[in-house]
Amino acid sequence: MKLVKFKLFVFVGVLTITSCRSLHSQDFSKKLCEIPNKDILDVKMDSLIEKEYYLNPDEEIKIVFTLKVDSTGEVHSAHVRWSKNLNTQFSYTICNEIESSFVLKFIFEEYKNRWSDGKYVYCSYPYFSMRE
Repeated sequence: MKLVKFKLFVFVGVLTITSCRSLHSQDFSKKLCEIPNKDILDVKMDSLIEKEYYLNPDEEIKIVFTLKVDSTGEVHSAHVRWSKNLNTQFSYTICNEIESSFVLKFIFEEYKNRWSDGKYVYCSYPYFSMRE
């Protein structure tokens, strides 16, 4: 009886570990885009944020993102902190694209002296659809 319980436990444990790995594995077929500076990031964001994301397509859109970036430039989290004229149903889509496609090493380099742990930096990134 004990041997059967042990085999079942091992099987369930291996099944759980395998399924967790497949659920949380990243899709590496997508090409990461290394962004060298804020101007290029703004241009990439222009192409990412489509007119359907606007509440009113005739007005400008303003979004402030909170980003967590590691020393390699990988974005570990992106969240919309504040927005104007953004249809909130697209917030997740935008943040997911930032996290999965952008490498923002320049942000880490700019803010690394403000954080003591040295692994991550946290910052706000303002995006405006109309810039001077």
